[in-house]
Amino acid sequence: MHILQWLLIPVTAHAILNPAPQQPQKVPLLGENTPYVVDFPVTQENALYVNSEPSTTITDDIYLLKKYFPDNWQIMYKIATCESTNRMFDGSGKVISHINTNGSTDYGYMQDNSSHEQLAQSYNMDYKGNLEDNIHLARIIYDQQGFTAWSCYNIIKSITN
Repeated sequence: MHILQWLLIPVTAHAILNPAPQQPQKVPLLGENTPYVVDFPVTQENALYVNSEPSTTITDDIYLLKKYFPDNWQIMYKIATCESTNRMFDGSGKVISHINTNGSTDYGYMQDNSSHEQLAQSYNMDYKGNLEDNIHLARIIYDQQGFTAWSCYNIIKSITN
C-alpha cells in the first residue's frame, strides 16, 4: 500500500466533521518529516486537493514519476493524488477505475482513459495492471495533450495560484 504523501485523510476527516469556516484556517497535516499547513478554508470539496509537497520518502510511484516526468513530477504527483489518491489498486487488488459520463473508463494511478487503449497497445503496455506502464502512458498522453488531459490539473492550478 502506498503511503499518502500528503496525508489527506486527517484533512478530509476534519472537513467532514467540521463545517468550513468563513475565514481561512490553518490545519496541520502531519507528514513523515514536516508538518504542512493548509492556509485556505478547508471544505469537503477541496480537502483532497491540499497544496503541499510530497515527502522526501522515495516510493515506486515517485521514482517512476521522476523517471517519466523529470521536470514536472511534483505536478504529476498532485494530479495522481487528486485522480487516484496515489493508488494503482484498491485494497482487494482490483485496479482503481472510474466510469465517465461519456462511457469511457479511467484506470490506475494516473487514471489513464480507455480512449487511449490503442495507443497503449501500440507500445505493448498494460496500463490497467502495471504501475510503470500506467505512468509511462501518462507521459505519452502528456506529450500529446499537456496537463489538460487530466481534469484534476485545473483544480490543482486554481488552488496553487
